[in-house]
Amino acid sequence: MSHVDSVRELASILNPRNEARPTILLGAGASFSSGVPLADESVKRMARRYFAERISGKALPEQVKTSEWMAWLGEQLWFIRDPARLSENFPLAVKHLLTPQAYRQKVLLDLISPDGEIGAGYRHLSELVLRGLAGTILTTNFDICLPRALNDKRPHIRHVAEVNRGPDDFREFDIFNRAQIVWLHGKAEQYTDKNLTEEVQQLDQKLVGVLLPLLQSTPLVVVGYRGAEPSIMSSLLGEGGDLAFKKGLFWCHRGGGELHPNVEALRERLGSNFKLCDIDGFDELFADLDKKLARQQRTLGAPPAAQSRNFDDGPMEGATIADLDLDLALSTVREYARKLGLREPSAATLRSFLRELGLLVIDGGIERPSIAAILLFGRDPQRFMPHSVVTLTIDSKKRKVISGNLLQQRKDLLEWIEQKEVNPTLKVKVRGRHEERPAYHERALIELCVNLLVHRDYADVRPATIQAQTNDRIIFLNPGRLPEGVADELKMDVHGQFEPVRELTSPRNSALCDVFFGMSAMERAGTGLSDVLNFAKEGDGTAVFSVPPGTDDFRVEIYQPKASSKSSLVARDSRPIGTYIINLMPFASLPALVSRVQVSGTLEEMSRRVPLDEIGTVLVRGGELWSFAPAALGSVDSWGSRAE
Repeated sequence: MSHVDSVRELASILNPRNEARPTILLGAGASFSSGVPLADESVKRMARRYFAERISGKALPEQVKTSEWMAWLGEQLWFIRDPARLSENFPLAVKHLLTPQAYRQKVLLDLISPDGEIGAGYRHLSELVLRGLAGTILTTNFDICLPRALNDKRPHIRHVAEVNRGPDDFREFDIFNRAQIVWLHGKAEQYTDKNLTEEVQQLDQKLVGVLLPLLQSTPLVVVGYRGAEPSIMSSLLGEGGDLAFKKGLFWCHRGGGELHPNVEALRERLGSNFKLCDIDGFDELFADLDKKLARQQRTLGAPPAAQSRNFDDGPMEGATIADLDLDLALSTVREYARKLGLREPSAATLRSFLRELGLLVIDGGIERPSIAAILLFGRDPQRFMPHSVVTLTIDSKKRKVISGNLLQQRKDLLEWIEQKEVNPTLKVKVRGRHEERPAYHERALIELCVNLLVHRDYADVRPATIQAQTNDRIIFLNPGRLPEGVADELKMDVHGQFEPVRELTSPRNSALCDVFFGMSAMERAGTGLSDVLNFAKEGDGTAVFSVPPGTDDFRVEIYQPKASSKSSLVARDSRPIGTYIINLMPFASLPALVSRVQVSGTLEEMSRRVPLDEIGTVLVRGGELWSFAPAALGSVDSWGSRAE
């Protein structure tokens, strides 16, 4: 799984549509970019400081040489001398060097203070917490990067609960806290003389008991943690089998290194509930997650279905099932069922099938058609949404309004674009001859009509419009900007124009898209706009896509081929063409040299003076004779020059 795949996977876990917010576990790797040293570097700094202050008597660690304090450290009986295991000395160094309590606290606070600005990953993580996508964060660290990032969101985040700052400090813990930090090893400011070596062997069992319900009911995402501490891998993550992580454990691993044996053992135990996610780094991961989930928000306390509901999924106020054309609905959903391989509904089972599609919803205890259902199958959708029409014009004069439900509108639009006034037949000049073809590619116009109906922002009370301009272009104006998930991925110029990105899609109206897909009227792959551009260019036209600055419109202009001379019905094919000449003379073998001789006169005149038939095939061009004959045959004085 690549970094991009991991972002996509984790974004789906953080999505507000999911019932449970994931719990996040951070390790030392999360704070590295903030200037907080990792465990191995921390061991070096602690040992150097201790040696300077307690052994050598020098005032500053910088005054002692590396060879001095490293030689001393290597002599300590508790020190693990294997360079590959240097980080495992961290709890041992805390135990043997950082005493008494006041000295331990002072050194740790100095060690974990970020150098300047905290890393970007913490800033992006705090944004996810602000929007309710993440809530509880467990950390093995002592540093203040996380609380600083969360506190900077005040007053929008009113309170950040902190758990286990010291012994028995569980009073603020709540599974449903909006923002909550759990200090797995305690907080540095309140750090006691409890032996850290014992802490990394086993966590406080009271703390584990508090966290167990949370870990049983939420997905766990682990970032920046190696998995070396038995206290986390055993007593917290349940090596004994207490935790099965049925909602998934997502272990983020920076590519290029091997997994710690503890992690491999956990992976083996959990099986399919363990997912390894390769990432480029902590900062990169949360920056991409924040971007991927831009403007997505979980309203805490609201039912997941309500907070994630699209506009077209909502109930149509005042509507009843009598407002639906049930015959039209039945024929449409039967087509839908056939395409998806489902059992076709009957008249008796239609209502239950519509419920399953989300087209009938409960509103205050009353079953009502959804907004999508009224738009798709309504007998008179404009009674509820007068703006749900399409205004058509030809040269700003011939005006027509298409109304009715979307299935009727689609039928009427496809008939309208077939008119000769809208899509005339052109004689296109192609290499000296004429070809008859429509001014616009039929598939391009169909794609744009369906896009206008399905992806429109129906919360916007302006009608959609299509403007046909003879001999030039057709303009499609759709109320409502591009969906945010799409707009964020596009590169727009100063005019709001952009190139469509194939397979980039974020449906605004999921129910409408679902039914149109089931009717085979559109595809889910996000290829529509890219296909429009390709179809337009195929017909020697083009298409321009934009969100004009200062507007809330999505605009598409599709152009027909340019007119040839003064005729509006004759166009020229401007696609680049060329004439290619292929030399078909076969060669059995190629000589090493080519003879080239300056000559005068025509080939016929030269043949009277020189036996050219003995030379073989020759070429005369630009006052020179070229031949494959050896130079000796060509160095005849009568030729006028020596052979090269």
